[in-house]
Amino acid sequence: MTEYIYVFLWAVLALLCFVIAFKEKKLYALAPALVLAFMSVWYGLRAFAGIAVFSGTLGIIYRVVLGVFLALCIVFYVISRIRNKK
Repeated sequence: MTEYIYVFLWAVLALLCFVIAFKEKKLYALAPALVLAFMSVWYGLRAFAGIAVFSGTLGIIYRVVLGVFLALCIVFYVISRIRNKK
């Protein structure tokens, strides 16, 4: 039951970020929307298809995608902090 809630949660959050990105024309909201859509599909594969997406090669792909997103968030945060100090 919890698996279905996660799929719904990620999908709603992704949709909200997409709406904000296009309505406000803020491209920085597009990156979280894409990651949340990715997570929604990933959890959906696990919940509805029963695929073991958190083990083996698929688990590595999942961790790499989220790691790259986290690294990009950190880089953009540091750049924004440096620009605000000047």
